[in-house]
Amino acid sequence: YQRSYSSDPNVVSAAGAAFVSAQQQTGVAATVKHFPGLGAATATQNTDNVPVTLNVSATDLRNIDEMPYSASISAGAKLVMASWAVYPSLDPTYPAGLSSTIIQGELRNRLGFKGVTITDSLGAGALQNFGSTGQRAVSAASAGMDLILCASGTVSQGDDAESGLVTALGNGTLSQSAFTASVNRITALRNGL
Repeated sequence: YQRSYSSDPNVVSAAGAAFVSAQQQTGVAATVKHFPGLGAATATQNTDNVPVTLNVSATDLRNIDEMPYSASISAGAKLVMASWAVYPSLDPTYPAGLSSTIIQGELRNRLGFKGVTITDSLGAGALQNFGSTGQRAVSAASAGMDLILCASGTVSQGDDAESGLVTALGNGTLSQSAFTASVNRITALRNGL
């Protein structure tokens, strides 16, 4: 409510695809968010502040919430930001941005998104039970997130995320091939606008 074009997925799909096209025609890389959708969230369910679980069936997520993402991907959206909500019908344990089931399975494999994925802020209250900043960054990268958003306003948050990622890449916790694929997507994004 008041943060989307409509509650009608057809309207959101058409408006979102048009906005993506218009942004990118001016050289701005469009980012659509918060995958797989927050349409079922109430006004008090804000992942910036607290953990949020959205009990929506996989069928409804795919046929309603994800429909605008499919349209935006077809329109050429360069980035997709993941939600920090938990969607038990897809993954009962992890928020979307920490779930390879959602990022790799739903977004990349089912919807065919080939662009850059980006997390929402690693400082979100929804992640309070998912470890330190470094651990959150590693979990997000392991799930398939390309860019990690550190938005706390302090340099130390970014430093902590970087340290966690460097250590995990060095000790094999993070896949070198997945890391290289992420770098290639980010490089293509930078070169493509």
